[in-house]
Amino acid sequence: IGTPLSEAKVSKAVSSDWVVGSIPQAIRAKRSQSKTRWIGSLFVLFAIAFFVWLSTTPNWRRILRDHSGVVSESGEADRPALSPPSSSAATPASGSKKDVPIPTSEKNPVTKDQPQVGSKTTQSLPKELTNSIGMEFRLIEPGTFTMGSPSSEDGRLVNEMEHQVTISSPYYMGVYEVTQKQYREVMHESPSVFKGDDLPVESVTHDDVQRFIEKLNALPSELAAGRKYSLPTEAQWEYACRAGSRASFYFGDARSQLDDFAWFDENSGSKTHAVGQKKPNAWGLHDMHGNVWEWCLDWYGDYPKGKVTDPMGPSTGISRVHRGGAWGNGAAVCRSANRYWFGPSSQDSALGFRLALSLTGTSPDRRAE
Repeated sequence: IGTPLSEAKVSKAVSSDWVVGSIPQAIRAKRSQSKTRWIGSLFVLFAIAFFVWLSTTPNWRRILRDHSGVVSESGEADRPALSPPSSSAATPASGSKKDVPIPTSEKNPVTKDQPQVGSKTTQSLPKELTNSIGMEFRLIEPGTFTMGSPSSEDGRLVNEMEHQVTISSPYYMGVYEVTQKQYREVMHESPSVFKGDDLPVESVTHDDVQRFIEKLNALPSELAAGRKYSLPTEAQWEYACRAGSRASFYFGDARSQLDDFAWFDENSGSKTHAVGQKKPNAWGLHDMHGNVWEWCLDWYGDYPKGKVTDPMGPSTGISRVHRGGAWGNGAAVCRSANRYWFGPSSQDSALGFRLALSLTGTSPDRRAE
């Protein structure tokens, strides 16, 4: 039958089998640990690259993303595949340039800040004026208002901290967004995707706008009239937009009424529209909500804490503020307090501007350094 194995031989055989079997197991374990370390290293590298991208790239890739197509920073790759409208845009609706009463009701009250209407500093100034290329402006009275939004406001973002702002001097604000016809009269070109004389100019960078302003200020007729143009500061923009209102929109909080006042994702047909077709605010300004975003003068940054007078934003930065929402955005994005930012060289088919105007020597002087 055979000689039985001794206990020593059995122990040695078992030990040998374990050693031989453990070799591939050890190799597999080592490979598994190596793979885990490789995946971990790859994740760390990806995270570092992502945070570097966030810190160096203007956050425009998430701006206008909720509903609209957006162009790339080069202005081409990501544009929405839309057929541009006819070059002969519709003219503003009859009577659209007249003030329209802002509706209020018990369900939709408009609480008010108090501009200094009829103050001594503005009694001698015309309430309206038109410049040499047909731009219309309305006088904005100085006053104090609450900038930002309360924590209870629907759609509020964390960068909308409420704070008290005083606008110490009167200024004029463009009744309409700058049109393609007006832009061409100064620059002899229009970069807009959607074509039409009365459509707002768009696809202009912050730097483009500064060049436009420089040439407009240098026109002999404007120099003779003592007029000096600039982009509005962010505070001037929100003050002019609200026109005394502290609600989500200058007409109140009811989003169901936004169709009467703005071109946005629910009624725009994915394109811009001729300026002045929607109802204005109490100052007589049109399209402060929707149609196209509007560049502001300020570098983007956190709001100051406490009360401030004539704020102009940070002294430096990497992105410029733009306001108002656009044709491809939802109602929440078009709120009076909503604020976003682009790099100065960014452009978009939903991004334009309107101008502020003051007497020579009193306009903001912080430009694109």
